[in-house]
Amino acid sequence: MNKDKIISSIMLLAAGVLSITGSEATEYQCNLVSGSVVLVPDAGCDIKKAYPGFAYVGLPNTCFSVRLTMGKQKFSGVAGLTAEGMTHPLEGSQTQRGTPAILKEQGLPAVTNEFGLAESRRVFTGRTALSLAGGKVYTADAGVAAGPSSTEQLLITEGSGIYSGAKGTIYAAGDLVGKGGGYFGKICTPVSP
Repeated sequence: MNKDKIISSIMLLAAGVLSITGSEATEYQCNLVSGSVVLVPDAGCDIKKAYPGFAYVGLPNTCFSVRLTMGKQKFSGVAGLTAEGMTHPLEGSQTQRGTPAILKEQGLPAVTNEFGLAESRRVFTGRTALSLAGGKVYTADAGVAAGPSSTEQLLITEGSGIYSGAKGTIYAAGDLVGKGGGYFGKICTPVSP
């Protein structure tokens, strides 16, 4: 087979792959979002009803009601910490650990947490259900807390109403429980053909 035939075959194969990918690809319209957010402890752990099917920690101060502002509009939601599996990269896939995970880092001051253990920071995971104008957005969350401050990444996993098929990422940071903080990100929804 000569060089031109090989290049032609590769181009035809690539065109076939692109046409298959193109016909299955979904186009999204993304909207930037930002505002303030406050988490308030929720003793009833309403996230279990709003977004069922996950291993919620369920201990005091691990479930929250969410107060969200977006411009002048106010929205609400629920959230809860979850127990998720983690694998330590140096110990291999045989060693499973879970969240929340307490870190005791060398060179950082530690405090005694509510479990009586020393920690410098904590890694956590969770789920959130936000009620927005026109529907709901559901997220899978992961973050790090040091004392009252935390930073969190929320990956949009699904939605309802106008957010059906949504994806995107939202970032939140601050003294989120009680005092509050800020968030920014984007919510992307499928464009109708």
